[in-house]
Amino acid sequence: MVELFSNYTDVFYWNMEADHRFVGNQGGTSSSKTISILQVLCHIALSEKCVITVVGQDIPNLKKGSLRDFQNIVLPDMHDSFKNKFKEYNKSDRIYNLPNGSMIEFTSFSDFQDAKNGKRDYLFINEANGIPYTIAEQLIQRTRCQIFFDWNPDSEFWYHEHIKPDKRCITFYSNFNHNPFIPESIKDDILQWKITNQRKYKIYGLGKTGKLEGLIYPNYDLILELPIIYDNRVYGLDFGYTDPMALVELRTWNNNLYADEIFYESFRTVAEMDKLIKIDKSIPIICDNARPESIKELKQLGYNAYAVEKGKGSVITGIESVKKYKLNLTVRSVNMKNEIKNYVRVYDKKEGKYIDEPVDKDNHIMDAKRYGVHYLTNKSKYQNSKIKYSGNI
Repeated sequence: MVELFSNYTDVFYWNMEADHRFVGNQGGTSSSKTISILQVLCHIALSEKCVITVVGQDIPNLKKGSLRDFQNIVLPDMHDSFKNKFKEYNKSDRIYNLPNGSMIEFTSFSDFQDAKNGKRDYLFINEANGIPYTIAEQLIQRTRCQIFFDWNPDSEFWYHEHIKPDKRCITFYSNFNHNPFIPESIKDDILQWKITNQRKYKIYGLGKTGKLEGLIYPNYDLILELPIIYDNRVYGLDFGYTDPMALVELRTWNNNLYADEIFYESFRTVAEMDKLIKIDKSIPIICDNARPESIKELKQLGYNAYAVEKGKGSVITGIESVKKYKLNLTVRSVNMKNEIKNYVRVYDKKEGKYIDEPVDKDNHIMDAKRYGVHYLTNKSKYQNSKIKYSGNI
């Protein structure tokens, strides 16, 4: 093998030597899985004329993720004698055209119909657990040779059900210990999780699949868009300032709850949020009742705003109301996905078990979602009452 790069990890050699149709890479942060796969693809692109597609969740994620890694880490580490082969880059289409006719494209697909366009020889689905299976399936069907996947193991997803059982599949497991080039500062941060957050250390440090114990919403599906047919629609809003202000849209249909993150920003006022979003102001927006002045401001701006009803036990009751639905989150709802993966019940060390109480941390969109569902189950109360509710939730 001709060495293209100055630095290789074990993860590179695992993937380079794999001759399987499907090559999965489950790993923790800084395990080198993404960089290693991109290095493998460079080797392939120079060794044969081929089309290689690197797929991300969406274009912004690509630009911050695999494309940035390719341009800022992979190519700079390439020996000078090979760098000129990657000079022809179409910035608007994010395509590298090599002198031997090979092409490496970085792209995303909006839906499974979009994914039907184009064929390729090699495919890399980056952060695969953030991409719906309906899209991945179409891409796989249109890939001639080999498909690579990588992901952080928050929980099992479609790869474990549809890909891993295939005899043509091999799965590699990596963590920061497999990357000798990791900066000491990052390594120290990861080791600190072992003390401060053992679950985070297990998943993002050691790269082991997260267990579902204690998760309040362990099961959900990813969707591309909210359904255009629905029987209920509402917004939920959790106020914040130093904490994020979180706005979510909810729709229901056939016992499904569909959720889409609209706004999630810190240090924003209600007026600023209003300028940054466009929603149907006639649809009810159910708000945290701790900020009556902000609810009044929303009404002055034309929103159909209500204060959520609160009271003793309303947190648990609200969670149970949400769990009556099958939960679906849009792919673009990044912060909602991050919150839901860490929204856990309190663990009682004395009793040695989880209790029916959520940890009050990083739950802004979880609260907003719960506010909206409270409206869905108590619509007449909101529509016929002018009570100013108070309490804790």
